[in-house]
Amino acid sequence: METAIIRLQNQEFVYQIQYKNTRILKMRFKNGIISIVAPYATSQQKIIDFITRHQRYVFIRYARYLNNKAKEIINENDKITLLNETYTLRFHDTASCVQFDTIYIQNSKKDNFKNEIIQLFSKSFSQYMISLTKKYYRIMKIKVDFPSIIFKRLKSKWGSYSKSKNQIFYNYELLFKSLPVCDYLVIHELAHMIEYNHSANFYKIVETYCPDYKTLQKKLKE
Repeated sequence: METAIIRLQNQEFVYQIQYKNTRILKMRFKNGIISIVAPYATSQQKIIDFITRHQRYVFIRYARYLNNKAKEIINENDKITLLNETYTLRFHDTASCVQFDTIYIQNSKKDNFKNEIIQLFSKSFSQYMISLTKKYYRIMKIKVDFPSIIFKRLKSKWGSYSKSKNQIFYNYELLFKSLPVCDYLVIHELAHMIEYNHSANFYKIVETYCPDYKTLQKKLKE
């Protein structure tokens, strides 16, 4: 894999090239780096021209990358809302804990504070989401048996429904989203128990129980 630097509008970006048996150039922006998949024997100049032509895509992804990176940094006395309750974040030398309206994060684990918070709130979050799922399961009058529910922490999906296992997965990262967003995701996954696809009919079901689902869908992706 080759690595080089390209300058776009006075901003330098690292790009990596992976040559494969493919007919077209492909580009992704991941972790602050432009990743290129190119056919064998593609010239450097052709790759540079390709990136330059698609620099709007690069800057959109770069802005999103910076925004996500900023969310991974916390400061003393920052506020955070979890399950509709607002907490103040503090640092100390002992184990992370929650005391009333304050979350204390162990100093040595500040760089992975989300993981600490998930551990502290995993039980209450799981109980909340299961209760919410039961609520909408009744409201939506779903005829399939109530699904088993599992929780994981992943970067690729917020949730999913397996028809073969009759199982719903929720991402622990939802803890950091607003309650209406959680409602939307629950309705979305339960709707798959009625319509196992993303057809127009599926979204009619979602809209019936979540009229502002498009707005909440955007907030989920932010």
